[in-house]
Amino acid sequence: MAISIHTRRFVLLSIAVVVAGAVMIGAQGTQSGPRPSGDSLLDELRGLRADMNRAATANLRAQLLVARLQLQDQRVNVTFGQLSEVRRQMTNIESGIAPANTEMQQLEQYLREPTLLEPQRRAAEDHIARLKDQLDQIQQQLQDLRAQEGDLAAQLAAEQGRWAEFNSRLDDLERQLGGR
Repeated sequence: MAISIHTRRFVLLSIAVVVAGAVMIGAQGTQSGPRPSGDSLLDELRGLRADMNRAATANLRAQLLVARLQLQDQRVNVTFGQLSEVRRQMTNIESGIAPANTEMQQLEQYLREPTLLEPQRRAAEDHIARLKDQLDQIQQQLQDLRAQEGDLAAQLAAEQGRWAEFNSRLDDLERQLGGR
């Protein structure tokens, strides 16, 4: 949706450039008075060329800024998608911690039973050890994902800042064209 807004802005800027050029050409072509000499016609032609060059330059600048803004918008969207995926992974991993902790507590309570036979005790202790290893791995994954989340959040903020800068430059160009 952001791209369509920027595309619309580009079209408006392009139209403004074309209209401004047409107004200048029309204004220069409707001058009344005595017929200009060859030198004044040449000067008028040079002025017209300069005006057209300025309009073409402004149009090119607008096109470049819109293209850059669209690329930056894509970068923001990609980074936001990556950040969302990391957060989804963190949520999935965190949801597995509670059941593992509950199972470990049940096994520890089971180990406190006085009638527990030695083979059952060893099996429960082995299972607890595996659960602790799993929880350690889960905690490491979460730590890695949190670090990745922080990096992506910082990257997203930087990309959004660059997007805002391009947008501001496009606004400045729009004001310049509107002020003529």
